[in-house]
Amino acid sequence: MWLRLVYWWGSAATGSYIPYIALYFKQIGLSGLQIGVLTSIPPIGPALLAPTWGVIADSLSAHRLALRIAALAAAGSALLLSQTTSFGPILLLVAMLALFTAPISPLIDSYGVSISERLRMAYGSFRFWGAFGYMAASWLVGRWMGQNVSERFLFAYAGGFLLLFFSSLGLPRLKPRPHKAVRHAFGTILRQPPVLLVLLTSYLVSSATGVMYNYLGIYLNQLGGSTQLIGTAFALNALSELPILAGSAWFFRRLGPQKMIAMAICFYIVRFVGYSFLPSAEWVLPLQLLHGLTYAVYVMGSVTLIHQLAGKELATTAQALLSSMWVGFGMMTGSFLGGVMLDRVGAPHVVDLFRAATCVMALALVVYLVGLRSFARAREEPAG
Repeated sequence: MWLRLVYWWGSAATGSYIPYIALYFKQIGLSGLQIGVLTSIPPIGPALLAPTWGVIADSLSAHRLALRIAALAAAGSALLLSQTTSFGPILLLVAMLALFTAPISPLIDSYGVSISERLRMAYGSFRFWGAFGYMAASWLVGRWMGQNVSERFLFAYAGGFLLLFFSSLGLPRLKPRPHKAVRHAFGTILRQPPVLLVLLTSYLVSSATGVMYNYLGIYLNQLGGSTQLIGTAFALNALSELPILAGSAWFFRRLGPQKMIAMAICFYIVRFVGYSFLPSAEWVLPLQLLHGLTYAVYVMGSVTLIHQLAGKELATTAQALLSSMWVGFGMMTGSFLGGVMLDRVGAPHVVDLFRAATCVMALALVVYLVGLRSFARAREEPAG
């Protein structure tokens, strides 16, 4: 129950923030380059700090303490962000958010994988509640703000982190990992070529999705969509995850994590092609229903595969490395380059960002399939 609440409120905080932040920055008068800088800063935390947080948590068995400190500090930073509209202070506060939100996702996922194994439950059954929280928050916050985006979404963002803190009070203490294994964590994990393939693929996929998460609101607004429509669009994202997560055991049984990753990227390409040719803002709604077959399937596949490759002793460190690519470097690349492109092409041509992202997603598929084939041949050669 407590883990489900943690997933709910952690995802609810994200659902209150991501759909609206770039549009909010645009509305208060910031340029495309400034928006690109600000939206690329939050991923810096997971990119640079999440692996370190993971090693410390694994070594000291301080998972609960790290999660609680991060949640409280993130809530305070979000409240301060709601009180300023100047680029300098916003830059500082967004950097603080990057620091404090860095460990949250990998810590929660480490709990999810560990407890699902302990109880012999499907990992997706816990993420199911996160999708529900994201859906409820993105839709309700959009309705709360009305036609135009306001600082109210930042109050909801802070509230989500506070409720995450209280929910974490019921989590169990995870067993400490051997210190020797943790000291050599990065080398042990990164010496495995399949791990590097998963990390590289996640970087490319995340670079493309960084455009979607940060600039879809601006794109829909340019097509005449309201804040309520944007909130509904992101709520449909989470709604589409629910049947996928509920049936996660079927996906793992029939496909396995490797094929799940390939399938998710294929559906991502279809989804991004659709974004590239929207005739009006309302047409985005059916495309959002592909989110479950893209994001949910990819996350379940990559989180499970990296866990299998790294082993239980380095579970949190492995999830942190994945987070550094997925939530960190990849999202940072897509956010920053998207902002630079936005200044170059102008708001009327923001669709060009999604066409470029489609090409990156196609590259991710090629890299992943070629890598899998290379590893399969390498395994067969000694036997031959």
